Amino acid sequence: MTERWTAQAGNAPHIGERVQFIRWAHTADGWTSEIRSGRYVRLDGDDWVVDVLGEEHRLPRSEWSQCAK
Repeated sequence: MTERWTAQAGNAPHIGERVQFIRWAHTADGWTSEIRSGRYVRLDGDDWVVDVLGEEHRLPRSEWSQCAK
């Protein structure tokens, strides 16, 4: 049996783990937040890849932060 090891980046969750990410946007009315919840798939370059209800979403790490547990 061959094992494949991948290095996790900083605060990367484990594959399949339920996660939440948040990003903030400045609007005319002030600051607003957007939250995405799903299952962690992988880190792909500079993007978090998250499964949200069976659909993969790419969340740029420069815009999205992982919520604390």
